Amino acid sequence: MEESPQHFYQMESFILLERLHPAERAVFLLREIFEYDYAEIATFLEKSEVTCRQLFSRAKKHLGEHRPRFPASPETQKHLLISFSQAVRSGEMAALMNLLAEDVTFWGDGGGKVSGAATQPIAGCEAVTRFLLETGSAVWQSLPQGFQVELATVNGQPALITRVGSRTLSVLTIEVKTGHIQTIRIVSNPDKLSHV
Repeated sequence: MEESPQHFYQMESFILLERLHPAERAVFLLREIFEYDYAEIATFLEKSEVTCRQLFSRAKKHLGEHRPRFPASPETQKHLLISFSQAVRSGEMAALMNLLAEDVTFWGDGGGKVSGAATQPIAGCEAVTRFLLETGSAVWQSLPQGFQVELATVNGQPALITRVGSRTLSVLTIEVKTGHIQTIRIVSNPDKLSHV
Protein backbone atom coordinates (compact mmCIF):
# COMPACT_ATOMS: atom_id res chain seq x y z
CA MET A 1 0.00 0.00 0.00
CA GLU A 2 1.96 2.99 -1.25
CA GLU A 3 -0.76 5.61 -1.24
CA SER A 4 -2.39 7.20 1.79
CA PRO A 5 -4.21 10.45 2.55
CA GLN A 6 -2.33 13.71 2.11
CA HIS A 7 -2.81 14.50 5.81
CA PHE A 8 -1.10 11.29 6.88
CA TYR A 9 1.70 11.79 4.38
CA GLN A 10 2.46 15.24 5.80
CA MET A 11 2.20 14.27 9.45
CA GLU A 12 5.97 13.90 10.02
CA SER A 13 6.65 17.36 8.57
CA PHE A 14 3.97 18.94 10.75
CA ILE A 15 5.34 17.24 13.85
CA LEU A 16 8.84 18.50 13.12
CA LEU A 17 7.53 22.03 12.54
CA GLU A 18 5.76 21.96 15.91
CA ARG A 19 9.17 21.60 17.58
CA LEU A 20 10.32 24.99 16.25
CA HIS A 21 10.07 28.27 18.13
CA PRO A 22 7.01 30.17 16.76
CA ALA A 23 9.19 32.86 15.12
CA GLU A 24 11.40 30.20 13.47
CA ARG A 25 8.33 28.35 12.23
CA ALA A 26 6.79 31.53 10.80
CA VAL A 27 9.95 32.51 8.92
CA PHE A 28 10.50 28.95 7.67
CA LEU A 29 6.95 28.61 6.32
CA LEU A 30 6.91 32.06 4.73
CA ARG A 31 10.26 31.42 3.02
CA GLU A 32 9.99 27.72 2.08
CA ILE A 33 6.28 27.28 1.42
CA PHE A 34 5.13 30.73 0.30
CA GLU A 35 8.50 31.79 -1.21
CA TYR A 36 8.55 35.31 0.20
CA ASP A 37 11.89 37.09 0.18
CA TYR A 38 13.51 38.18 3.43
CA ALA A 39 12.51 41.83 3.02
CA GLU A 40 8.82 40.86 2.81
CA ILE A 41 9.10 38.46 5.75
CA ALA A 42 10.82 41.17 7.82
CA THR A 43 7.89 43.51 7.10
CA PHE A 44 5.26 40.88 8.00
CA LEU A 45 6.95 39.95 11.28
CA GLU A 46 8.25 43.44 12.15
CA LYS A 47 11.79 42.15 12.44
CA SER A 48 15.02 42.97 10.61
CA GLU A 49 16.10 41.04 7.51
CA VAL A 50 19.20 39.88 9.38
CA THR A 51 17.06 38.47 12.19
CA CYS A 52 14.80 36.70 9.69
CA ARG A 53 17.80 35.12 7.97
CA GLN A 54 19.09 33.92 11.35
CA LEU A 55 15.68 32.50 12.29
CA PHE A 56 15.47 30.66 8.97
CA SER A 57 18.97 29.25 9.40
CA ARG A 58 18.17 28.05 12.94
CA ALA A 59 14.89 26.49 11.78
CA LYS A 60 16.65 24.50 9.05
CA LYS A 61 19.31 23.37 11.52
CA HIS A 62 16.72 22.24 14.09
CA LEU A 63 14.69 20.36 11.47
CA GLY A 64 17.82 18.65 10.18
CA GLU A 65 18.81 17.53 13.69
CA HIS A 66 15.54 15.64 14.14
CA ARG A 67 15.81 13.62 10.93
CA PRO A 68 17.82 10.40 11.16
CA ARG A 69 21.08 10.60 9.19
CA PHE A 70 21.07 6.97 8.16
CA PRO A 71 17.58 5.50 8.19
CA ALA A 72 17.22 1.93 9.37
CA SER A 73 16.66 -0.72 6.73
CA PRO A 74 13.06 -1.81 6.07
CA GLU A 75 13.95 -5.25 7.48
CA THR A 76 15.11 -3.70 10.78
CA GLN A 77 11.99 -1.55 10.96
CA LYS A 78 9.73 -4.56 10.28
CA HIS A 79 11.47 -6.64 12.94
CA LEU A 80 11.18 -3.85 15.53
CA LEU A 81 7.55 -3.14 14.59
CA ILE A 82 6.56 -6.78 15.11
CA SER A 83 8.57 -7.08 18.35
CA PHE A 84 7.03 -3.82 19.60
CA SER A 85 3.49 -5.00 18.85
CA GLN A 86 4.10 -8.34 20.60
CA ALA A 87 5.60 -6.68 23.68
CA VAL A 88 2.67 -4.25 24.01
CA ARG A 89 0.07 -6.99 23.51
CA SER A 90 1.70 -9.30 26.04
CA GLY A 91 2.42 -6.52 28.54
CA GLU A 92 6.11 -7.41 28.78
CA MET A 93 7.67 -4.32 30.34
CA ALA A 94 11.31 -5.44 30.10
CA ALA A 95 10.94 -6.52 26.47
CA LEU A 96 9.29 -3.21 25.58
CA MET A 97 11.90 -1.09 27.35
CA ASN A 98 14.69 -2.98 25.56
CA LEU A 99 13.20 -1.94 22.20
CA LEU A 100 12.91 1.76 23.02
CA ALA A 101 15.58 4.46 22.92
CA GLU A 102 16.05 6.38 26.17
CA ASP A 103 14.68 9.56 24.57
CA VAL A 104 11.86 7.86 22.62
CA THR A 105 8.84 10.00 21.76
CA PHE A 106 5.29 8.72 21.29
CA TRP A 107 2.90 10.68 19.05
CA GLY A 108 -0.77 9.74 18.94
CA ASP A 109 -3.29 11.30 16.59
CA GLY A 110 -6.84 10.37 17.50
CA GLY A 111 -8.26 13.70 16.34
CA GLY A 112 -10.22 13.90 19.61
CA LYS A 113 -12.42 11.09 18.30
CA VAL A 114 -10.69 8.04 19.78
CA SER A 115 -10.88 7.30 23.50
CA GLY A 116 -7.57 6.47 25.17
CA ALA A 117 -5.50 8.25 22.50
CA ALA A 118 -2.67 10.43 23.78
CA THR A 119 -3.49 14.12 23.41
CA GLN A 120 0.10 15.31 23.83
CA PRO A 121 3.46 13.80 22.84
CA ILE A 122 4.94 11.50 25.49
CA ALA A 123 8.72 11.51 25.87
CA GLY A 124 11.19 9.22 27.59
CA CYS A 125 11.47 5.45 27.79
CA GLU A 126 9.77 5.04 31.18
CA ALA A 127 6.89 7.40 30.45
CA VAL A 128 6.21 5.86 27.02
CA THR A 129 6.42 2.30 28.40
CA ARG A 130 4.05 3.15 31.25
CA PHE A 131 1.55 4.77 28.87
CA LEU A 132 1.68 1.89 26.39
CA LEU A 133 1.26 -0.80 29.03
CA GLU A 134 -1.54 1.06 30.82
CA THR A 135 -3.52 1.83 27.68
CA GLY A 136 -2.31 -0.95 25.37
CA SER A 137 -4.13 -3.86 26.98
CA ALA A 138 -7.34 -1.82 27.24
CA VAL A 139 -7.06 -0.84 23.57
CA TRP A 140 -6.51 -4.45 22.46
CA GLN A 141 -9.49 -5.62 24.52
CA SER A 142 -11.72 -2.89 23.09
CA LEU A 143 -11.01 -3.76 19.45
CA PRO A 144 -14.03 -5.13 17.59
CA GLN A 145 -14.26 -8.84 16.89
CA GLY A 146 -12.61 -9.87 13.66
CA PHE A 147 -9.94 -7.16 13.72
CA GLN A 148 -6.73 -7.90 11.85
CA VAL A 149 -3.24 -6.42 12.04
CA GLU A 150 -1.26 -6.41 8.81
CA LEU A 151 2.27 -5.39 7.95
CA ALA A 152 2.16 -3.00 4.99
CA THR A 153 4.04 -0.11 3.42
CA VAL A 154 2.77 3.42 4.02
CA ASN A 155 4.64 6.41 2.60
CA GLY A 156 7.53 4.15 1.69
CA GLN A 157 8.09 2.74 5.16
CA PRO A 158 6.88 -0.36 7.04
CA ALA A 159 3.70 0.12 9.06
CA LEU A 160 1.27 -1.95 11.09
CA ILE A 161 -2.30 -1.34 9.98
CA THR A 162 -5.19 -2.46 12.20
CA ARG A 163 -8.45 -3.07 10.35
CA VAL A 164 -11.86 -4.51 10.93
CA GLY A 165 -13.36 -5.53 7.61
CA SER A 166 -12.62 -2.75 5.14
CA ARG A 167 -12.35 -0.06 7.84
CA THR A 168 -8.89 1.07 8.98
CA LEU A 169 -8.68 1.65 12.73
CA SER A 170 -5.04 2.74 13.06
CA VAL A 171 -1.67 3.01 11.35
CA LEU A 172 1.48 2.55 13.41
CA THR A 173 4.92 3.62 12.17
CA ILE A 174 8.28 3.95 13.88
CA GLU A 175 11.61 5.66 13.39
CA VAL A 176 14.70 3.72 14.36
CA LYS A 177 18.04 5.07 15.57
CA THR A 178 21.02 2.90 16.50
CA GLY A 179 18.89 -0.23 16.67
CA HIS A 180 16.22 1.19 19.00
CA ILE A 181 12.83 2.76 18.42
CA GLN A 182 13.29 6.52 18.53
CA THR A 183 9.79 7.65 17.55
CA ILE A 184 6.40 5.92 17.60
CA ARG A 185 3.48 7.36 15.66
CA ILE A 186 -0.06 6.02 15.79
CA VAL A 187 -2.72 7.63 13.63
CA SER A 188 -6.23 6.58 14.65
CA ASN A 189 -8.08 9.73 13.61
CA PRO A 190 -10.78 8.36 11.28
CA ASP A 191 -10.70 11.52 9.15
CA LYS A 192 -7.09 10.75 8.18
CA LEU A 193 -7.60 7.04 7.59
CA SER A 194 -10.58 6.93 5.27
CA HIS A 195 -8.41 6.29 2.20
CA VAL A 196 -5.81 3.96 3.78
